[in-house]
Amino acid sequence: MLCTMAASLLLGVSAAPLPPAASPGSPSQILVLGMHHSGTSLVSNLTMMMGAFGGKTEDMLLHPENPLKFWERRDVVALDERRVAAGVQKAAERYEIPAWVAYGFDESASAERVHESGEARAIVSQLNEQRPWVTKDPRMSLVANEWIELLDAPACVIVHRQPLHVANSMMIYSHNVSFAEWGSVYEAYYSRAMKACANLPTVVVQHEEITANPYAAVKKLHEGLVAAGVQGLTLPAEERIAKLLRPAAPKEVKFLASERKMIGANAVAISEALTAGTAATAEASKAIASKAGLASQWLIAPRKSQEAYATILTTKNADYFRGALVLGSSIRSFDSSRELICLVTAAVPREWRSALSVAGWTVVSVEEVVEFWWGKSKACSTFASDQGERWGHMATKLRLWQMTQYERILYLDADTVLTGDAAHIFSVSTFAAEKGKYHAHFNAGVMLLTPSTHVFDELMALGKNSEAKHLFGNVVDCTEQALLNTYFDGSEGHEVTKLDVGRADALADWESDKAPFAVHWITHVCPKPWLVADGAEARPSHCDPVVYAFWQRIWNRLSASATDESSFSSFGSRESARRKLRRLAGVSAGPSMVGRQRADSITEIVVDVHASIGRQLREIVGNRRALRRRREYDGGAWSEGTWAWIAIIATLGLGLGAGALLHKLFIKAPVKVSKGMTVVQAKRMGFQALGEGKGPIGVVSAVDDDDDEEDEEEYEEEAPRSRRK
Repeated sequence: MLCTMAASLLLGVSAAPLPPAASPGSPSQILVLGMHHSGTSLVSNLTMMMGAFGGKTEDMLLHPENPLKFWERRDVVALDERRVAAGVQKAAERYEIPAWVAYGFDESASAERVHESGEARAIVSQLNEQRPWVTKDPRMSLVANEWIELLDAPACVIVHRQPLHVANSMMIYSHNVSFAEWGSVYEAYYSRAMKACANLPTVVVQHEEITANPYAAVKKLHEGLVAAGVQGLTLPAEERIAKLLRPAAPKEVKFLASERKMIGANAVAISEALTAGTAATAEASKAIASKAGLASQWLIAPRKSQEAYATILTTKNADYFRGALVLGSSIRSFDSSRELICLVTAAVPREWRSALSVAGWTVVSVEEVVEFWWGKSKACSTFASDQGERWGHMATKLRLWQMTQYERILYLDADTVLTGDAAHIFSVSTFAAEKGKYHAHFNAGVMLLTPSTHVFDELMALGKNSEAKHLFGNVVDCTEQALLNTYFDGSEGHEVTKLDVGRADALADWESDKAPFAVHWITHVCPKPWLVADGAEARPSHCDPVVYAFWQRIWNRLSASATDESSFSSFGSRESARRKLRRLAGVSAGPSMVGRQRADSITEIVVDVHASIGRQLREIVGNRRALRRRREYDGGAWSEGTWAWIAIIATLGLGLGAGALLHKLFIKAPVKVSKGMTVVQAKRMGFQALGEGKGPIGVVSAVDDDDDEEDEEEYEEEAPRSRRK
């Protein structure tokens, strides 16, 4: 359908009668400028629908399935790519950003300028044959001043989208770029476009207005171009626009103050000017461009290769895999200088590793450390079914102390998310860990540590040669958290700094400078973020809605479908990476349920049903999360296993009783031999064959089983003969 739509739109543009020639001196050469993912393709398409010439069909780059993408000339794109590639600074190579972004472009670098190119002059000459004309390419924003040198009647259309929205949508394209770098891309593109268009007729189009009310935005664009003096344009019929676009209710996206801070003051000033439409004035454009400091706006953050963030995966639990993906991407939102390492054991599926790299992680394979206390005593063998998977493999966390290639490591569990710049945490001089809320000890879900083989050896020895201490008063005493609390006890050489880490059950002031740098879903007081994201559980009112929305937004930018239903658009090269993330995590596009791993045996199915029934019943009857609200990780009076067996036995009893009752009520024993019943069947039903026994009923109408089989064989043999006649 989309192919047909694209073809019809293209035919409409190509076959439309030529508009009247523009009057001499009136603007007739339209450049559509703006950042990637801002809507330049759509605006170029709409301008062509008004009658502006964009090129012959064979000259255009058009998406094979998406009628809204590209709408740009092949020769313009090729020329722009060569031009910006020649000006990219060497220093920018440390970022793995697609070449088409042109990160680090320096217009002063030695290279042939666009207006010095014979190819560019030929392109303009060809377009001038059918004025008014329009062309676009996001990279043209960087060199618009050079293109304008070739034009005698130029006009600009600047398509604007808010910088945080652009940065958020672009994060999928690089695993080592933060919001700060994407903010500098925004700054470079728009400040150069504004400077180039400062003395020209200029129309500013807002991305949000196009999506919210397409036809009103098209009317505004048409009116703006006409007011600028462009002649020969006709407003498309509303029905035609409706076939291409349909209104979409504005989605309120709440960005944290920490995210807004990453963008920078210059980008904010540019955005405010473009939103107000003041970019159309030469004075405003020059002021903004001057303030941006064109020579130094590309951010090249220094690498801090001796410091790293870390997390760990030790099972094939897809939920925590998703958590690690979101955690990695959240870290990258704020930090492009430090490395991200994800420790994985052999139990983690191999295909997850490439997906983890999309979120910024460098995967490090480690051998699992056998648990010291978990499951080794009666006290350490009584726990809820889900705790065994979550906590019964975490001794491997000690491998962090073997990562001696780093001076400092900030570790975060996969059910945490970074919500702000954590650079200041690395300056803490001692071992540091998350402060407990209901106890005096620390939580090992967030830790700052100094790798040391000596400390690793001492921790291993402590675990092997001692028994669990009564620190937490529950099953946590059997985990690596208790071991670490025993070792880092505050004594000399074992000092601990307690870190203030946010919790989902503690509402934070996200506009404050004191907002937490990270949030940990530490207890069952609030459901894990993926459960709420999938609609499996509702978010309780006491759980912070901001952090759930934040987690959901990051997951969406990694894995949600790239199809925008308001415009049928696809974001192209990101979709393959997103599909892979969704498939590996067992999640379909958009809100969905987490896919379960396929069971390898009947035993696994029974165990899974047992655990599922136990969790659900215990949730209903025992209110598990309410029981854990005051004490972290507490268990109830009856375990989930107990509730599961009660449910299974009760279900079996009810099923057997109901089956017997139904059989007695509705299934009657036959009183005579029915037609077609065989001798064997009749005997099994209690009838006697003719001449056998003394029963009054003979099986005179039953078919002899042996005769029936012989008849079938005879038919099979005779059938070919009948066909040969």
